[in-house]
Amino acid sequence: MVRALTLLDSLRRFGGKFKLYALCLDEQSLFVIQALGKDNVVPIQISELEIYDPELAATKATRSLIEYYFTITPCWPLYLFDTFEKIDQITYLDADLYFFSDPETVFSEIDKASIALSPHNFSPDHAEDIVYGKYNMGWVTWRRDENGLAALKWYRESCIEWCYDRLEGDRFADQKYLEKIAGFPGAEEIKHIGVNISEWSCNNYEFTLDNNDTPLVDGKPLVCYHFQRFWMTDDKSVNTVIPERHKNPGSVLMRHVFEPYSDRLDYFLDLVRKIYPEASLEQIKRGNPFPGSRLEKSLEYAKTSNSKNSAWSAASVLEARVGQWNMMQSSLQSDAPIGRTAGDHQVYTTFGYVLGLAAQGKSKISILDWGGAFGHFLLYGKRLFPKLSIDYTCKELPLLAEQGKLANREAKFVDNDEAAFSRCYDLVFANSSLQYSDDWIETLTGLVSVTSTWLLISRIHLVSDIVTQNYSDTAYESEVQVWAINRNDFLEASRRCGLVKRHEMYTFENLPSPFGELEGRSFLFEKLN
Repeated sequence: MVRALTLLDSLRRFGGKFKLYALCLDEQSLFVIQALGKDNVVPIQISELEIYDPELAATKATRSLIEYYFTITPCWPLYLFDTFEKIDQITYLDADLYFFSDPETVFSEIDKASIALSPHNFSPDHAEDIVYGKYNMGWVTWRRDENGLAALKWYRESCIEWCYDRLEGDRFADQKYLEKIAGFPGAEEIKHIGVNISEWSCNNYEFTLDNNDTPLVDGKPLVCYHFQRFWMTDDKSVNTVIPERHKNPGSVLMRHVFEPYSDRLDYFLDLVRKIYPEASLEQIKRGNPFPGSRLEKSLEYAKTSNSKNSAWSAASVLEARVGQWNMMQSSLQSDAPIGRTAGDHQVYTTFGYVLGLAAQGKSKISILDWGGAFGHFLLYGKRLFPKLSIDYTCKELPLLAEQGKLANREAKFVDNDEAAFSRCYDLVFANSSLQYSDDWIETLTGLVSVTSTWLLISRIHLVSDIVTQNYSDTAYESEVQVWAINRNDFLEASRRCGLVKRHEMYTFENLPSPFGELEGRSFLFEKLN
């Protein structure tokens, strides 16, 4: 709300003759826009859009709040075209844009374009972010003509079908669809580098001032800046990402772009607080669920569960797994290292080696991933061996299995031992999970019973100088029970189960414990028939 009023303020200074149609996503926003927006603004309540497009409204129950907002993106201009017949051209603007000069130069450039898209123009330090799309949603222009409407209708149908806050193949939220829209007839790319510029591109450019103190980007007027991830604390200090090239407090970007914007944000924050004292520009987490959604119910279950595994059913675990899933998707679509740490990377490369070994001479392989979160190792396996058919079963606790079914539709999810052990698999894989079992020997025996050949125990931490014993540790903000397993005990139990150690591998990480440092290892076993 505060950002939208700040955007409106900049449009009134530089936008010439315009009309801003503001989609108000709650009653408070509607009230504030009606009270403070006034001239040039047409406030429209979200319920009007949902009545117009019931298929959009139906997606609400299956998507987080931010995902529902992403889904709205193409539905909103279609609603406006159908409702206001005199509109010939609509430019969608994110609320966190701020104008510094007249946008007429941009409209002259795109002229009769049916669709105009603003590229990210990523600087080298953001090159890996290309996985989130060549174009940014902050500015998209649509024209009411055959090409524009055809692309917009395709865009809406695509978002209704799939629009989630994660990377999946060639899709990410509402944004990566723009790459396909760029191929529609009448679509053009905005060439003006001063449009929708942000921290992802700033390091490409030099910022200077003209004679009127208007910021210039490589000599061209800065039309609008996209203040992504720009937060303000209650003590009025700013929390944001400052591009490395412009970190000097006296730089043009700092003095003539960031400071004016933060001043206007501060002004409108105080204004809105006179109506709603709880208004805030503090940083928030993405992905808050709608009341009654499946995710909210799962989080509520996580907070109230009294099962013996309740520590692993905590909401913090679910949030962490979502982050890991998004990270995995992102890293697989770029040239970045797989995983967030050297330890992660080693585990993934070890899994890749074992998968290649197990799949030799086969066109199809079956895998049981014991404690595998959302089955993100399946993504890695498909990337490595695109022609290999992988029948992937993931055994998890009920909370994570339920969400895994939503995130990863190519894997099977089971939430109990009986279902997991009801069949045999070519490869059984347990990553950082055996030591958290109630009875690690019983779990190991079960895993051995359902593998036809290979068993990979990954990221297990062993001790050498003490006997095997159980202790309390902290994981994901909760207390958990974990086994400190004596190395000789582990290898002896494996031998008794009919396993032969084929490879032992480091995991790049040791862990502290009450007994000293635990050694991180991975083991590949072959089952003797």
